Amino acid sequence: MQSSLTPGRDWWALWETGSPCRIVLLPPCTVETGIDIDGEPLTCGRYGCHGGEHK
Repeated sequence: MQSSLTPGRDWWALWETGSPCRIVLLPPCTVETGIDIDGEPLTCGRYGCHGGEHK
């Protein structure tokens, strides 16, 4: 979720199995994952330093 009070950062809910979720403010992942229909780069869309691969 984005907020105008926190430009360049999004709110994320993070949790581990069996634990309550945490709401945190994190910068976005900047890895480019492709090109959109206007020729602009697409970025991952998740938070920076997330685990897993990019598709």
